[in-house]
Amino acid sequence: NREGRPLEINIDKFRLLMENYVIDDKNVYYDGRKISGADIKTFTPLSDTYSKDSNHVYMEYRVVEDADPESFVIVPDMSKKKSEIYTKDKSHVYYYGEIIKDVDSETFVQIGNIYAKDKNHIYESKQILDIDINSYKIWENGIYIKDKTKVYWGSMPVEGVDPETFEELGEENLAKDKNHVYSGDSVLEKLDTALLKYIGGPYYLYKNNVL
Repeated sequence: NREGRPLEINIDKFRLLMENYVIDDKNVYYDGRKISGADIKTFTPLSDTYSKDSNHVYMEYRVVEDADPESFVIVPDMSKKKSEIYTKDKSHVYYYGEIIKDVDSETFVQIGNIYAKDKNHIYESKQILDIDINSYKIWENGIYIKDKTKVYWGSMPVEGVDPETFEELGEENLAKDKNHVYSGDSVLEKLDTALLKYIGGPYYLYKNNVL
């Protein structure tokens, strides 16, 4: 395994299923650790992190409690970025393998980065955000989310912001409205919002200087 210890494995029956998964005639291993109780006949890797057999769903080498193998899926990110943050089955939604309570599994989708929604609420990880589900806006990088009256950076409300003019600026936790420049949920007092422009990648233009 990656710690340099030999696996108790049948070399003659050894097979590599995916990068992190190997199997022999008796056991399945994730990154060198045995997945206890895994059924080798029905075991299927779903991703680098998740797998299932006819009895259980696994996150790495641990059982995801109460997950239904038949209906279990990794929730795709609507922004088309690879993600394994959220998963769900017919009854539950999971955040990194932990059940999120009182979520509508059927309508639950990931809308970008850490943000998700169902028919009733907007979520950040396991937390419901006070964001209007009918008027929310999220940008490509999914750092901030807003509606007509509020802006959030992750689970943190951005205080004193003007939601109408607020916009996310690239990938570096920067944003601005008509009054201020923000880093995360804090105002950067020394920057003039009118002079800061996002020009792509990690780069910004300020007073004719590239930051």
